[in-house]
Amino acid sequence: MLPLSATAATLSWEAPTTREDGSSMTPAEIAEYRVYYAIDTIPTLQSTEVIVTEGLIKEVELNLLSGTYVVNFGIVTVDIDGLSSQMSEIVSKSYVITSPSGPPTNLTIKE
Repeated sequence: MLPLSATAATLSWEAPTTREDGSSMTPAEIAEYRVYYAIDTIPTLQSTEVIVTEGLIKEVELNLLSGTYVVNFGIVTVDIDGLSSQMSEIVSKSYVITSPSGPPTNLTIKE
C-alpha cells in the first residue's frame, strides 16, 4: 500500500454582501459556507464537502497518494434559512507528491 501524504490547502474568501436576486445580505444572515473540492475534475455539490461555520478562512487537508494532481475548489454560501447560493468561481492548485524515502535497513543492537 502506498502511503498517503497529508497536504493542505488554505482557502480564504470574502463574505457576500448581496443575494443572487440583488437584495442586500448581512454577515448575521450567513449560517455557513460549504467548500467543495475535487481532484483533476470540476467540483460539484456531490464532491467532497468541508463545512465552515466560523470565519472566512479554512485549511482543507487533502490526503493524496504519490503523483501529480490538480485540486479544484468551489464554495457555496448557506443563509440562516437554509438557502444556498450557486457555487463560486472555481480555483485550482497543483500538487506534486513524491514518495517518502524507505525506512533505514540493517538495524542492529550493539552489545
